[in-house]
Amino acid sequence: MFIAIKDLLPRVPKREAPARILGLDPTSRGCAYAALEGESNLIDWGVASAKLPVDACILSRIEHVIDRCAPDLIAVEDGRGTRRGRRAKEIIKGIERIAKKRTLRIVRVTRRSVRETFSPATTKQQIAEALARLFPELAPRLPRPRKCFDAEDNRMNIFDAASFAVTAQST
Repeated sequence: MFIAIKDLLPRVPKREAPARILGLDPTSRGCAYAALEGESNLIDWGVASAKLPVDACILSRIEHVIDRCAPDLIAVEDGRGTRRGRRAKEIIKGIERIAKKRTLRIVRVTRRSVRETFSPATTKQQIAEALARLFPELAPRLPRPRKCFDAEDNRMNIFDAASFAVTAQST
């Protein structure tokens, strides 16, 4: 009788690698991103900016981020029925085309689902503060609370991207 060596070794169940999720948030200067691995490991974040504010340049930069982060899933804002600009919606469609070409799953996250995930936090500032507590490495980038006459700080987009990734992970 022949016994294979693999039959003598203890059977250890295969551990799946933690899902890597890339949250993307298009901005007027490029696209903010945050990459999560597992539940509490923020591996990369920032803003992929393009010198020319042309959609093709921005999408090219997004492709470089996707190559670097190698996500299993991409999370973007569901801009349908919101006040997002036409250009941001076009960039989100471009991200969806890139994901389809690379056979990556893409999830559209609504603002409502972000608020539900971070409840009782409801404002973008409160959600950003919750993310800074969850990921201390983001704390130095946390913008100060804005006044009613201030424009939104550009750093807030990184927190938006992170909130999309965390929300996608929890659903």
